[in-house]
Amino acid sequence: MERLNIPSKLPKEAQLMYQRIPDELRCELDAMPPDKMIRVLEALNKFHHAMEAEVYELALHLIQAGH
Repeated sequence: MERLNIPSKLPKEAQLMYQRIPDELRCELDAMPPDKMIRVLEALNKFHHAMEAEVYELALHLIQAGH
């Protein structure tokens, strides 16, 4: 199977997540088949968005509590 030219042939959301991850994780992903790599990156992206929303909600509550 031909390797992807990483990250240029990844879907846009997967490219963004690929660029955000630490080098150690990127190295592990590079060793995976492209289809599995994309699934892992998509899952990481969903998790990242969920955690980001939680952090913003917490920040909002902290700001409101400070009034």
